[in-house]
Amino acid sequence: MRIEAAIVNRNRDDTPANQMTPCIWPIEGESIHFEYEKAALLGEGGQKCCWKITSRDVAGDFVLLEYRYPSSLHDDRFLEYDDCDKEYAYHQAHEVAEINSDKEITILKRLRGLVGALQLQRVIQCKGNDFRPQIHAIVDFHNRGNLKEFSTQNISLSTREKLGMAIDMMKGLCSIIDNKIYLTDIKAENILLDDTSGRLTATICDFCNADILEDFTIDDKKHNLECLLDIIRRDIFKANYNCDVDNIIQYDRNAEDICLRDFLYKLVGALNNVA
Repeated sequence: MRIEAAIVNRNRDDTPANQMTPCIWPIEGESIHFEYEKAALLGEGGQKCCWKITSRDVAGDFVLLEYRYPSSLHDDRFLEYDDCDKEYAYHQAHEVAEINSDKEITILKRLRGLVGALQLQRVIQCKGNDFRPQIHAIVDFHNRGNLKEFSTQNISLSTREKLGMAIDMMKGLCSIIDNKIYLTDIKAENILLDDTSGRLTATICDFCNADILEDFTIDDKKHNLECLLDIIRRDIFKANYNCDVDNIIQYDRNAEDICLRDFLYKLVGALNNVA
């Protein structure tokens, strides 16, 4: 029996264990339906919840990015509203969720197939209580969690592992900037780690707060690079300034222009020289 997915309330999970929803992307060569089961809540914020899921339609574990559409006028977020204001607030909240999901999914589609950026696998459409469509995303699961959590575990990394993670992150930033995407929320919590390939890899995720800029400036590029370098120093190399990564790339923040791929090639060269 086909089950239309209910939407998760901010404080409880009202969804059935198994859900089947229309898969609206990609279409060619894929089933028009996607059945999945929630396994664990990985995290939640103001814009979405992240669930680890399993599915008979695809092998392996994946993550459901479940955007915070309001479940009904009785959703907890509307408790403080007068009855006359609840319907307006409900429609406003639904519109905000639509904007958030549309923007992040648009960005994920641009980054499809690019190393160092979160990979989109499916876009699914659920039917809400008011029968308005609700769009969610299915993305890759990363088995080592995020860099912030990882960095607090006092795990000793080799120079090769540190440089490999820095290279992954720099590749991701190159791809993101090439696609005119400006990151406004670069932090260690938004770097996902995985070791199923045999080495520890790093991937940039969470594009809800990112912007698509057609007039990407050198200052925009520098800001994103400097934020990423701060994470690499602090959470990978456990340093502040003048650490190994600074000595390798030799970034000059006063330069009139920068080429991220030059920094990437320097990191790759340093990795190749590691004994």
